[in-house]
Amino acid sequence: AAQVQEEVKAAENGVEKKEDAAEWSAEQQQALEKALQRHPATLDKNERWKLIAADVPGKTKGQCVERFKFLREQLSKAKS
Repeated sequence: AAQVQEEVKAAENGVEKKEDAAEWSAEQQQALEKALQRHPATLDKNERWKLIAADVPGKTKGQCVERFKFLREQLSKAKS
């Protein structure tokens, strides 16, 4: 779980400031990271993302999914 957080932080450092990145506060980003750890991928996807969104202030389920995809993409770019 700590590794995921480190990878996300590393990705954030390499992120060019895009609109998507700017729309998320540090508090929301941290809430998303904690929620991802708290709600395992073994849950039903729809249920998991509902729970994650409930833990992230001011963000919808769709916004959380998009942010996750964005960060995952940044991570894969950073690793290559």
